[in-house]
Amino acid sequence: EADHILQAQRRASRKDKTPMLRRVADLPDGAMIAADGQAYAVRGKHLLRWSFDGYTQAMPRNSIKKAELLTPPLFVEILSHGFQPRWHPSAAKLSAT
Repeated sequence: EADHILQAQRRASRKDKTPMLRRVADLPDGAMIAADGQAYAVRGKHLLRWSFDGYTQAMPRNSIKKAELLTPPLFVEILSHGFQPRWHPSAAKLSAT
């Protein structure tokens, strides 16, 4: 069932090129967003800038009000119900500041 939902969401996102804008304050930890051409992970009071080498910068979560949602809505729902993602070690270092 979840595979069918996710596949439908992926197909819809390919057909509709309009970005899914969401209020950052409403997103659960672990959701990924895009702002100003950069990808960020939501973690607590921070947004962590993503890179292939780990998270490189932390900024206040409230510094961006709305952003394009990169995480499929099904996974956002799972995260919002308490699923805890595993974080790269660089996330702990940045979000501790």
